[in-house]
Amino acid sequence: MHINRLAKSIVGVERIKVRGIAIDGAGALVIDAEPYRARSRRCGRCGRETPRYDAGCGVRLWRCCDVGGMKAYVRSEAFRVSCPECGIVAREVLWAAHGSRFSYAFEDTCCWCALSMCISSSRRFVFSHVFFEASGMVVGGWCCGRGVLIGGRVLKKPSRFL
Repeated sequence: MHINRLAKSIVGVERIKVRGIAIDGAGALVIDAEPYRARSRRCGRCGRETPRYDAGCGVRLWRCCDVGGMKAYVRSEAFRVSCPECGIVAREVLWAAHGSRFSYAFEDTCCWCALSMCISSSRRFVFSHVFFEASGMVVGGWCCGRGVLIGGRVLKKPSRFL
């Protein structure tokens, strides 16, 4: 398998540019990625194409699913854009929701574990690498943002099942 295709499958998004893959000092896999030029300056909230405002917080890491027992991260520039509707916000990235520190694939895995496993198993499987408070934010945000599929139907307020 080509290394770019492997990196895109780890991130969970096909339409990105992979600039490089490295292992950092802590032994984690870091994938340097960028959205394609057509999606590089979009508002993180509404998706409208907007001009770049400033460098924001520089380079940012988003947590991905583990690869071969190693933690994995996506690294990219986190500049801000000036949207006429939303104001000055962080740019859109295709692998994570606006304001999230985790990729969509990682959030899906956390939610599946929280809904399908007992708490001790899910802690060992996913939450051992994530602070427990952060895992609650992932599950709560995923459930509120996308809904939960239980018994073949999407529930609007799934918090009573968590």
